[in-house]
Amino acid sequence: MDGRGLRARRTTHAPPLHKFEPLRRTALNRLFAAVYACAIIALLYRHAQTLLNPATSLLSFSLSLSLLISDLVLAFMWTGAQAFRMCPIRRKEFPENLRKIIKEEDFPGLDVFICTADPYKEPPMNVVNTALSLMAYDYPTEKISVYVSDDGGSAFTLFAFMEAAKFASHWLPFCREHNMMERSPEVYFASTYHSLSPEIEKIKMMYKTIKVKVEHIVDKGEISDEYIVDNEYREAFSKWTDGFTRMDHPAVVQVILDKSKDRDVLGNFLPNLIYVSRQKSKTSPHHFKAGALNVLLRVSAVMTNAPLILTQDCDMYSNDPQTPHRVLCYLLDPALQSKLAYIQFPQRFHGLNQTDIYASEYKREFQINTMGLDGLIGPGYMGSGCFFRRRAFFGGPSTLVQPEIPELSPDHVVDKPINSREILSLAHNVAGCDYENQTEHWGFKNGFRYGSLVEDFYTGYRLQCEGWKSLFCHPERAAFLGDVPITLLDLLSQCKRWCIGLLEVAFSKFNTLIFGSRSMGLLMGLAYSHYAFWPIWCIPVTLYSFVPQLALLNKVSIFPKVSEPWCFLYVFLFLGAYGQDLLDFVLARGTVQRWWNAQRMWMIRALSCYLFSSVEYLLKSLRISTHAFSLTSKVLDDEQSKRYGQGIFEFGVPSPLFVPLTMAAIINLLSFAWGLTEFWDNGNKEGLALQMVLAGFIVLNCLPIYGAIALRSDKGKMPTQIIVISTFLSMMYEIMKVKVEYIIDKGEISDEYIIDNAYREACSKWTDGFTRMDHPTVAQKSKTSPHHFKAGALNVLLRVSAVMTNAPLILTQDCDMYSNDPQTPIRVLCYLLNPALQSKLAYIQFPQRFHGLNQTDIYVFEYKHLFQINPMGFDGIMGSNYVGSDCFFCRRAFFGGPSTLVPTEIPELSPDHVVNKPINSQKNFSLAHNVASCDYENQTEHWGSKDIDFSVKDGRAYSVILRGQHF
Repeated sequence: MDGRGLRARRTTHAPPLHKFEPLRRTALNRLFAAVYACAIIALLYRHAQTLLNPATSLLSFSLSLSLLISDLVLAFMWTGAQAFRMCPIRRKEFPENLRKIIKEEDFPGLDVFICTADPYKEPPMNVVNTALSLMAYDYPTEKISVYVSDDGGSAFTLFAFMEAAKFASHWLPFCREHNMMERSPEVYFASTYHSLSPEIEKIKMMYKTIKVKVEHIVDKGEISDEYIVDNEYREAFSKWTDGFTRMDHPAVVQVILDKSKDRDVLGNFLPNLIYVSRQKSKTSPHHFKAGALNVLLRVSAVMTNAPLILTQDCDMYSNDPQTPHRVLCYLLDPALQSKLAYIQFPQRFHGLNQTDIYASEYKREFQINTMGLDGLIGPGYMGSGCFFRRRAFFGGPSTLVQPEIPELSPDHVVDKPINSREILSLAHNVAGCDYENQTEHWGFKNGFRYGSLVEDFYTGYRLQCEGWKSLFCHPERAAFLGDVPITLLDLLSQCKRWCIGLLEVAFSKFNTLIFGSRSMGLLMGLAYSHYAFWPIWCIPVTLYSFVPQLALLNKVSIFPKVSEPWCFLYVFLFLGAYGQDLLDFVLARGTVQRWWNAQRMWMIRALSCYLFSSVEYLLKSLRISTHAFSLTSKVLDDEQSKRYGQGIFEFGVPSPLFVPLTMAAIINLLSFAWGLTEFWDNGNKEGLALQMVLAGFIVLNCLPIYGAIALRSDKGKMPTQIIVISTFLSMMYEIMKVKVEYIIDKGEISDEYIIDNAYREACSKWTDGFTRMDHPTVAQKSKTSPHHFKAGALNVLLRVSAVMTNAPLILTQDCDMYSNDPQTPIRVLCYLLNPALQSKLAYIQFPQRFHGLNQTDIYVFEYKHLFQINPMGFDGIMGSNYVGSDCFFCRRAFFGGPSTLVPTEIPELSPDHVVNKPINSQKNFSLAHNVASCDYENQTEHWGSKDIDFSVKDGRAYSVILRGQHF
């Protein structure tokens, strides 16, 4: 065989290559899910009872509604999580049986894709170590081709690989000779268990020489002439001209090692090693990592077109050289072969501290839940450590979507050397930034899928929707090990980027709940929805972190009393969810301490990156702002590494992500302390007990935050500005309320409240002669001049606002009528922007409605006929009358009829006037004081009596009704 096929000679007596078995706790999972679902239904019933009870006050209704929303989200996410528990399985491979079934020369070819994007955040030597560990697989080297995608277009990365190619000729035979498991040079030389023989010392020195050279040119920022050792180097770097930039450069495809001519020191074949930097232009979309992977898919098809593809992050090195053998154990099984798209290995990490304080292991996502998916259709694609069949990128299992040129077909046989002019020319062509513009399938029907920042999640999801299946391979020894963020900000920023991508999938036309369930079945649809809607955890966590605690501070009970039966429901729901989560974690070889840190990080992520990503996605959807792709730095700081190793949280850098965390920590501490005082002093032990427990639980989780705020002095402590902002936001309403109520009770504003010149100047007009009925302009009054009550005040505002801002839209509002819907102006624009209404529409009136009415409205304060029923009748004729508040006016309506504009006495009051000076300018201030004076209207004949402004007719103070009649 030529290695392209995936068939093996199997007989009925062939030894097994793999097996699987269901987890023993599956039946218990299903039983517990049924019981827990009943408890959730009971909880929702209790919420419905409270909300529908006529005796429920507005405050109780609002609190209950917020908890209902939280519990509905929690119920939805819990339902999605049950899909992972319905039929989890564990697999085992027998790679030792592989050679009994297939000869090594018949192994299929393997193309390895490694992606990097920034030589400063992803040091080239880290990428080199990953590539060398994969090139050193226990696999026929002539069948391995490694493609390195450098999306940063860095000459430093190319230089590092050209140097690494020389080292590879020594390193690969050294690995085979010593049969090592760790085949990343950096990891191997850092280990202490091998003996320091002269041979090891020699090859270690070779590696250090290359490392120093590469790090030197990165630090220096240029490749000086001393490193350009021959014409091959000179030609390779000739494309890096003055016009070559990270975001605008031609395609670079450089063959560094060619298996047809390059040999190691023992004369054996070396794998192909190809550097690829796709063409970029500021005028062409590049689709982030998915775009880079599609370029590698096309370039590799032209050059080698191996049927097997491994995608690997640049920091995930091989930890087991036998990994491809495990993959073949599945790919050679005829029962799996026809629909198997990929085999996913879990992402696992080295360098985690003992208790994994940031839950960087993502044990539930990468290991526990994935075994559950494996029992259904298979796990999702995780972006790294995944072996694909090339055929899976070209249509469903039964329908091949042919690419635009035959050289890209998964069945194409490459019959020319990779260094030939024809192959290199075609490779450069398919790596061009406008190549995909000439086609309609790439990123949508073929290749890695576009449309989300989490291209891995989205690609795996779409492949499974097309009918492909996948498998989860989880050997005891990690197949790959990678780096983890060692600062909280890096971890949260990375997670925020994922969350935005997940929301893009959740609200796309291929949404997981409807399209996914229809394509893959209900359980898979729910499982993918659990991930796609990951960010909405922010809703219940945020509400439960603030609402019960603020209610506790105000002595409002929102949970059942301890003596009530409903209390046991809350206790069961809490302990049941946390207990099952702990059991899953421990049975997956986790520790209790790591589980505790994982649940704490779940809350931290919900209050920070989940919350911010949801807001950012919403803004992006409204076209208010956009997000940019950012990398997580793989460069380690010694002090940060030391603190991480000691299990100390790293805050250090000010970030908005930390503000909600700190606010929650402060408010929960205050409410818990106040609750303890109330508990002991007043004996209120039953009504507020559950709120106390909740606040105490969150306080316990916030201990690292309190330490960072108050107890630490190192550089990783909470930045002062974050503490100040969070404390201020937590306390400012109560402080403002107390301050205002105090000065009203005292009857004066004492000097302690005049905190600066702005306050001093603002209050300077209140002299001894200043009275309610006789004072200079703030809005001037005099006993000798009529003031026309509210209509006069509104006319002053009409003139002052014209001078200062002159907005075409005006809202009049009574001081006790607060907004209950932030979308109200949008509703107004729905009418004002209608051309059929626009020319004669004076105002849009909302009904006056009231909170705090008693159950039967004994004084008929609702005025239902006046404010709701009759206005609907008016609305069918010429429109509702103006009712004095909650009304949006067109400014133009105050200055004559629809077809006749009544000119104003000064141009600055005209509705067409454009304000071109700052509102604080001396001219604007002077004119504003003038038009607010009590004798200004005496100099005119229109204000309040003819065609301009709020009317007062016949000396009566019925400005509300008359103004509506006048329009």
